[in-house]
Amino acid sequence: MQSISLADIPDQRFRYPGEFVSVLTSIRMNPDAGERTKLAISIDPENEIDELNEYQNTYSRTICPPAALNGPDFIISSAALSGDSMIMTIKNRGPQVSIPGIHARIHLYADGNPVMTQPIILPSILPRNMSAVSIRLTQSSGFNNYSRITAAIETINILDEIDNTDNSFDYGELLPATMLQYHSLLSVPKIANNIDSHKVSWEG
Repeated sequence: MQSISLADIPDQRFRYPGEFVSVLTSIRMNPDAGERTKLAISIDPENEIDELNEYQNTYSRTICPPAALNGPDFIISSAALSGDSMIMTIKNRGPQVSIPGIHARIHLYADGNPVMTQPIILPSILPRNMSAVSIRLTQSSGFNNYSRITAAIETINILDEIDNTDNSFDYGELLPATMLQYHSLLSVPKIANNIDSHKVSWEG
């Protein structure tokens, strides 16, 4: 996931009737060679600008990259709460071990709004999810006031990984650290819905 703030676009003519601007950005994608992949773009998802028609702000296109790339691919595989901190696990699911010292940023969004950006330096991580790195982010106000947290990892240099489109992780209902081992079970819709219907709360 990649976000561009409307306020950061140098040319603000798009705010006026009949005007438009072009925005150039770069991403890397790494599906298997010949695999069809859907790429979607959404404009003004927070409804910063009032519009007569809010239902034409998304455009998607299916593309077919010619060949797979070789290199690391960083993802956030899981996360949990511990007091005023969030502990997340970063893995490399690419086919190649990453070099140590890659500069990156962790972005946190609470209920769709940005709340924190933390620079990090990644150690070498083995490929194909064979190892992981634990990162702790602390916010003085805590995270319990939010219903949904989305995290994204972004390498400063987009060429440091082979896919920039799989870097976000949506936590949904946040889990305390003591429940991290059950994350895979709680991600099953039938189990999660059953728990929600019985109003179960976790303490730890």
